[in-house]
Amino acid sequence: INKAIIHYTTYKDNSPTCIDLKNSQNNNNENQISIIKSKLKSLGVYNLNKLDKIIEKLSGNQVNEFLNELEKLIDILSSKDLEKKLHPKVVKAIEESIVYDGNLGGVKEFKDLKNFVSKLLIDLLNSLADFNTITQGYKGTCAQTAVERSIAESNPEQYVKIITELITKGEYISPNGRKIPLNSGGIRKTKHEQNDFRYLTTRIISPSFMEFYYNKDPIYDDYDEDKDKPSGSYSYLTAETIYNTTYNNIFLFLLPNFIKIEFLKDVIKSSKYPVFLGVKYQGMHAVELKNIESNSITISNPWGQIETYTIKGVYIDGYNFPTPIKNYNDFIKKTMGIEAPEKYIFELHLKLIKAIITTPLQYLFKKLKYYIT
Repeated sequence: INKAIIHYTTYKDNSPTCIDLKNSQNNNNENQISIIKSKLKSLGVYNLNKLDKIIEKLSGNQVNEFLNELEKLIDILSSKDLEKKLHPKVVKAIEESIVYDGNLGGVKEFKDLKNFVSKLLIDLLNSLADFNTITQGYKGTCAQTAVERSIAESNPEQYVKIITELITKGEYISPNGRKIPLNSGGIRKTKHEQNDFRYLTTRIISPSFMEFYYNKDPIYDDYDEDKDKPSGSYSYLTAETIYNTTYNNIFLFLLPNFIKIEFLKDVIKSSKYPVFLGVKYQGMHAVELKNIESNSITISNPWGQIETYTIKGVYIDGYNFPTPIKNYNDFIKKTMGIEAPEKYIFELHLKLIKAIITTPLQYLFKKLKYYIT
């Protein structure tokens, strides 16, 4: 529709004149992009090629929505009274965040608010230009970071809005009206978190998603040695809140591989929203299912990598952390559960029943056909 829209106007001599609105909109976008880049430079942000890369992946109204949300955030961060615009928890966390610098001991991570702003915007552009660089690091936030990665990949305008509302209002109001509260623990580094190499954007989003899941302040990112902090979570609650749909989950560990495969193929084929798997890596680990065939499966791992498992082994694109899973069959075997966007749990069960009934019959038919041939 966007490519075909033509606006007709008539002059006094009744001769029709056509104006291509798409070209007009492109010109408007180019002007806005130029203004945004100028504002970013003034804030000490120079990875502007990342902005171009983000826009290249978008189309139609999504470009306008993203640019508007980004410019709104930039304007807030450019305010002279920024300290008043930021939520008090954010200001406090910025002041208390510490990094250890050799013989200097503990020093402030952020010299001032301007330093926080530039780092936030640099990390925002990096994460949206390539969602695969978003990682949970050494935190137990795999289920929530998996959701974060899916948002960054498909809905960058929503990703920016989440950041904006969390750091200014102290909560993000989702499309279905639910409130995701800010957990500022990720912004504040302690002496136990010096190996935390995550983006600042992830340090804001993932802990907040964790707090939403547990419906309390778990102090998840306070420091690594807190034995009372919650351990692990599921993706479904956050995903259905973000995508304004209903998720259900089913345990799959009792099923043989060939039935799991057909079931997963059926689910991913019909899904308009991300599908998440619970897989036994070293412990239980949440990943997003991207694609599955009869001899390969591709998943998005919140470790910061895309993994494709085949019969022969695994190909890793990203940080290249070694995976304990050997190959395709091993991955399917260790897939313990699925969280899929189905309105009713029985719809997911129907697909499972279909796989349980039809897959063995298909298998027997292939064997029979082989022997007859």
